Amino acid sequence: MKRPDLVVLVAVWNFLSAFVALIGLLFVAFALTARVSDPWSWQRDLGPAGSFFLLVMLLLVLIVYCGVALAAGLGVLRGREWGRILALVQAVLSLFSFPFGTTVGVLILVYLMRAEAKAFFEPVVVPVAAPAPPPQAAPPEDLDGTPPIT
Repeated sequence: MKRPDLVVLVAVWNFLSAFVALIGLLFVAFALTARVSDPWSWQRDLGPAGSFFLLVMLLLVLIVYCGVALAAGLGVLRGREWGRILALVQAVLSLFSFPFGTTVGVLILVYLMRAEAKAFFEPVVVPVAAPAPPPQAAPPEDLDGTPPIT
């Protein structure tokens, strides 16, 4: 089955989301480095443990989100069912990015739940031919080459 054009757009959205999450990872890592390197910053805001914990948790969430988005994009492009499921998860997570992410998330959810999209992601069953029967053994021959008399 030919890959629908909208499937490519879903994969592009997933890769774009992963790229944005990667940029967010860089900013959080920079903020975490600045917090660790500035001893006076630990006394403000949430305190030393709270600030560090918040940044580490944000870093972990962005890593997981980036991984889900990349895996969803690859799975959708390859036409795998698990890619469709991950793309649905990523579309639900996109709903929180108001207004653009919400719009795109709803459109992806609607498209990936349609019958024609589901049909593209169904595994293709290739019929396997039955193995050929083993060759029959030739009847034994006497030493002179004549078949035995039965």
